[in-house]
Amino acid sequence: SFFRLQFSALFVCVFECLRPYRELRSGSREERMPAAREAVASTEDEDERDAAELLKADLAAMDHEIQLAIDQDDLRLDVRYHRHVEHMSPLLGYARTVRTLHANHNPRMTSLPGSIADLSKNLTFLDLSHNRLISLPDTICELVNLTTLNLSHNRLTGLPFGMGLRLKALRVLNLAHNQLTYFSYDLQDLQRNFLFRCRTDDNPLLSPTVEFHPELPLNCTHCAQCGEELAVECGTRGAT
Repeated sequence: SFFRLQFSALFVCVFECLRPYRELRSGSREERMPAAREAVASTEDEDERDAAELLKADLAAMDHEIQLAIDQDDLRLDVRYHRHVEHMSPLLGYARTVRTLHANHNPRMTSLPGSIADLSKNLTFLDLSHNRLISLPDTICELVNLTTLNLSHNRLTGLPFGMGLRLKALRVLNLAHNQLTYFSYDLQDLQRNFLFRCRTDDNPLLSPTVEFHPELPLNCTHCAQCGEELAVECGTRGAT
């Protein structure tokens, strides 16, 4: 019993000595959570600051490349591999001497400026592949001297009406790997040219036998194809 008493006293002594360490190590959940939240918030803030800095640097690099082409009256402009840029620089419209434009492999770029039409006098080659474009500005139809247009590997669901009517010089059109379900009838004008080549693979294109009426603007009153007045049925518009 003597040894038991000694062992018990030793155990109590060690237990009491370790109490501060246990409290520091464990702590209450309420005491630990604020510190954890602060650490996470700090990390998120750092990530946001890093992303903003990367975007700023990428935009500056793109502007610099375009400005050089403007200053030197270059015939070729290369603005590829800008990983953080979401919109093409508005300076693009001033590079009016450019004949060949490579603006591909910008994985976050979702749109083009309407000022791209300002390149219409000289631009013959335009590569916009491997971007994230979801639509094209109507002004792309003003690039009347284009012979090659590469739009592959984007997220396009439709094309501006008038491409087939205006882009008469076009010989190569690559639309592969998009989300196109139909083409407007004016593209048939291009297909009549035996020199014209068009790639459309890997698109969810509807069969020609499927009747398909794309959604029309609310202010649309006449069919752009035949000029007939549009009927209104059950609150929706459909071509007559």
